[in-house]
Amino acid sequence: MDAADNPQAIEPHEKKKQLTESERFTIVIQYLRYTFGGTRKMVHGMMAQLSHLYNRSPQHIRRLAQSVLEQLDAGILYPVLETLRDIPRGPESQLDEHLAACLYEFNSVEGYMLSIRDFATKFNENYMTNFCSTTMQKYSKLLNVRFGKSYVKPLLKLIHKINRLQFILNDMVPVGNGD
Repeated sequence: MDAADNPQAIEPHEKKKQLTESERFTIVIQYLRYTFGGTRKMVHGMMAQLSHLYNRSPQHIRRLAQSVLEQLDAGILYPVLETLRDIPRGPESQLDEHLAACLYEFNSVEGYMLSIRDFATKFNENYMTNFCSTTMQKYSKLLNVRFGKSYVKPLLKLIHKINRLQFILNDMVPVGNGD
């Protein structure tokens, strides 16, 4: 009996940000080994064991195995084991030089002290666009644009400062020699 037959004999891997291709294949093979035929359901307790063994979440293992199985079902003989994070998702970004210039201009003139939601709303009104606040947040992060806080703290006027000092002085109790 070798280490491949007994997953408990394999020592757990250290936590890594990305798995190598051979580690990914090993995880998928182990996953497929402990699933029931066509149902693709695992033997009870094996997912937790694989998760602990490879120091990966069960969701990560399922996504990796599902990706390989979909490729095999589609007739691809050599499946690609890229991580899902490396594959760009969603629509392509509309951020170009013109939009970046508009964001910088609007932020410097009107939008600095606005929250991201208000910034997106007013930007859309001024430039006749239709960007949601999440997209605006993503673009601002790419451009290193900083937004102000969503509220403005009031400044203390001279009368408020004097009232605070009087309140503190009235509550002070002399200690020792009258200090």
